[in-house]
Order: sequence, then structure tokens, then C-alpha cells
Amino acid sequence: MPTYDYKCVLCHTVKEVHHSIKADPIIVCEICGSIMKRLISGGAGFLWEGSGFFINDYKKKEEK
Repeated sequence: MPTYDYKCVLCHTVKEVHHSIKADPIIVCEICGSIMKRLISGGAGFLWEGSGFFINDYKKKEEK
């Protein structure tokens, strides 16, 4: 399930919410009761290691 960040339009509280992509994105602020808007996310980071596409694919084994 993806994680989304929401920010309140009145009190500027930021909250992280886990919900489905298909879920209704309207979130109510717990502090002031106002509507929270979804923030644009930077996305997930990638870790590129080895010579393959994934970390554990086609990785050269260390020689002992």
C-alpha cells in the first residue's frame, strides 16, 4: 500500500497516510477539522549496485 503525505490547508499540519491508490484521497485534519491536501512526493529512491538490473541479479561474486 502506498504512503501519501497530506498537509492541512488551515493549520499546516503534515500527516503520513497509508491507503490504496483507488481510495478516496479526502482526509480531515485531526487538529482543526479542515480538509487536508495531498502533497507531491519525491518518490522512492533506487539503489544501483552490481552489474545487473537488480542488486541480487547477475552480481559478480567476490573472489576469496
